[in-house]
Formats: sequence, C-alpha cells, structure tokens
Amino acid sequence: MSDAFSVVGKRVPQKDGVDLVTGVGKFIDDIVLPKMLYGKILRSAHAHARILNIDTSKAEKLPGVKAVITAKDTPRLRYGVAQIYDEIRDEPVLTDDKVRFYGDRVAAVAAVDVDTVEEALDLIEVDYEVLPAVFDPEEAMKPGAPKVHERFYKGDGVHGFKECEVENNICITKRVLAGDVEKGFKESDVILEGRYTAHGQEHSHLETHGAVAAVDLMGNIKLWTTTQTPFTIRRDLVKMLGIPLGKIDVIGTKCGGAFGGKNEVTVEPHAILLAQKTGRPVKMIYSREEEFIASTIRHPFIFYSKIGVRKDGKLMAKQGKAILNTGAYSNHGVGVAYLTGAIFATLYRVENVNYEGFVVYTNCTYGGAFRGYGNPQMTFAIETEMDRVAETLNMDPVELRLINAPVAGEKSACGILVGSCGLKDCIAQAAKTVGWENKWKGWETR
Repeated sequence: MSDAFSVVGKRVPQKDGVDLVTGVGKFIDDIVLPKMLYGKILRSAHAHARILNIDTSKAEKLPGVKAVITAKDTPRLRYGVAQIYDEIRDEPVLTDDKVRFYGDRVAAVAAVDVDTVEEALDLIEVDYEVLPAVFDPEEAMKPGAPKVHERFYKGDGVHGFKECEVENNICITKRVLAGDVEKGFKESDVILEGRYTAHGQEHSHLETHGAVAAVDLMGNIKLWTTTQTPFTIRRDLVKMLGIPLGKIDVIGTKCGGAFGGKNEVTVEPHAILLAQKTGRPVKMIYSREEEFIASTIRHPFIFYSKIGVRKDGKLMAKQGKAILNTGAYSNHGVGVAYLTGAIFATLYRVENVNYEGFVVYTNCTYGGAFRGYGNPQMTFAIETEMDRVAETLNMDPVELRLINAPVAGEKSACGILVGSCGLKDCIAQAAKTVGWENKWKGWETR
C-alpha cells in the first residue's frame, strides 16, 4: 500500500475504544438521574381489533404509580419517518381507534420501579372488538380484504399533507420506467420469468431499544437514547409531539448494536410524555420479548421478474413487480420500495426497464430500516435470475456478469449517474482469488 495513504491500509485506533474497554462509556442503562421513574408500554394482545374502552383507574390507584397515559394524553398527530422520504403519515404515538398488530401501543405507565410498572400494566382494562386480520401482502391487496388503515395522510412535497383513503391496503406505489420494455423483449433471444421471496428478519442487537427523558421547569426536554441518528430522532419527535425543534436536546449514548434498527423512534415519545406528566425523569428500556414483538424488522419481500437477454448475454429488457410487506405502518417502506427499484435498474446495465414497487399494509410487525435497506432482498432476486440466465445460455456466470456490469460515467436506466464503480474489477478479482478458471467446468458438471 502506498505511503500516500494516511488511513487506508493502516491500523487506526477506535476513537471510543478506551471508553468501552474501561467501562467509562455510557450505554442507556447506565444513565441514572435523581428521582428517576421507570416506564413501560401496554401492548395489544390482538393483531387487529377496535378499541372500545380503556379503563386505567385501577392502575392509577396502585401505590408507586406516578402516571398513566393513553392516546388522549398525546397530541394525536400521525407521523412517518423522516429518513429519505416523508410521504406517508400513518403512525400514532399511542393508538385510540384500533390496534393493527400484535404488540401495538395502547397505553404507558411510569412508576417507582419496574415491578410496579408491570403490575400496573396488568391492571389496565381494555375492551376490544376483534377484527379479521390479514398477514399475507398478496391477500391484503385483493378487493374485500380486511382494511388495516382506512385513511392516512399523504404528502406531495409541495402543498403539505392531505387525508387520503387507502385502497386495497396499498400504502404507496413506486415506479421506474425507462426505454421500451416490449421492444426489448422482442429483440431478446431468451425470456425468463420467476417469483422470488425473502423473509423478514429481526436485528437482534445485544442492547435493546431504550431512552431516558427529563423535562425542566421551562419545558425543555433532554433525551438520552440508544440511537444511530440523533438528529433524525429529534426531527421525528418534533413531528409526533408537535413541539419546537429548539425544545429538544437528543444525546446519543453508546450503541450496543443497531444494524439500521436504531435510527427511528421507539420508546422516546412515551418517555417524554411520561416525564412531562410527572415532572420526573423516566427511563424506558425494551425487554428482549418486546424487542422481538415491537421493534421493526427487515421487510418481507415478494418479487415477480421477467428478463430478456440476447444469445451473447446482453440484457435487453427487465420487468419487475416488488411487493413489500410493510406491516401495520409505513415507516421506512416508502424509501425501501424506491431503492429496490433503483437497484433493479442499476445493478446490471439495461436500457429497458419497467419496475413497480408496492408497499402493502398487513397486520404484521412493521418493517423498517435494516442494513442494506432493500438491497439484500432485491440483489438476491437479481443474482438468482442472472444464474438462471447463464444456465439457460450455457454461459459462464462470471462472463455474463462482466458483459453487463456498469462502469463509471454511465447513467442507469433510472437516471442514476454511476460516479465510480469497481464491480468488474471486483468480479474479476473474486474469480481469480477462488481459482474460478480451473474450477468452472460448465453447468452440466456443476
């Protein structure tokens, strides 16, 4: 490695390494403030049900309980995540009309210790009218399927947000259109179609979600939270609580793993509301069970693909339909649907593209940001398709990829400028490293 590089190729000490190995670094559970209370959320035991009544009177009378909040104690603003896109607002801090997944947020309690909080949660009585639920996104898109959301707020980026009706549980559709797909298929020697699925996935970071909120006499909020993105968290809290940006100070503690799952709001608004009501700091940390029930997951993915290719391996046309199971709320689904389309049109060079990405509501745990942000699901489908093409053409799969790999300076079919790209070099080097030339004996001897 050239000495001209000061970082690349050299061992660089981790900036917070000393803090971590000496125990000085503060994780969320290390934050302890005077007179601090502990909070937890009452969650739905139904995947889909209308809330008829919530009785918190017994919980409020329990010794040690300092506050109980329901939707009536919130601004009742619907919000959506700010990262990449903020087109759909459909998520409440606490729900008051109906629950939309097993684990949805109904109420929250603050008390002097965790045992008292859990006892208080058991004393809250909720009357439900259980509704039919839908868990498969393709079933959810059919006319007559149970409606997860009747209405939501949709923004156009210019005139703000307006209330819209949800049709066939489709939250939003993203499209990428380029060239003439039908012409491309006519000029193809081989056309293949396929259906690909990828399941959901929990982040399972060692440290669960958590936050500590404190409110001073002037109403200023100081929030400690285990997050990847403190500025995004602050921006989202402003939307969902309706308070000025300058009133919230967000402090990111040491983060015990994240993988995308800690750049969005979880318990932060509930900790703030409980702190505001009690005038005391409130700590809220998910149990491992809550983490699996209520934190976001990687979007389950269904993809229908049609690909046309010439005998020499050149891709002529690609048509795709992605169905993302966004679960009960849109969250990052809007951004993931767009990026899967960009990957579909960019990963390998093709001029004719028709992509539709459907973000579909179901009564499942909702999808959010997860390392790769739609890339793993779509790349799995594309690379599987490329292998099928290579096998059909009886072509070396490495050769097929080198023929169609993008290069720096090109524009992809969706208009993305490829500023730099080492894909060809990467494929060639990987093939050389594993001795591909000596190992590859054709598809028949695979």
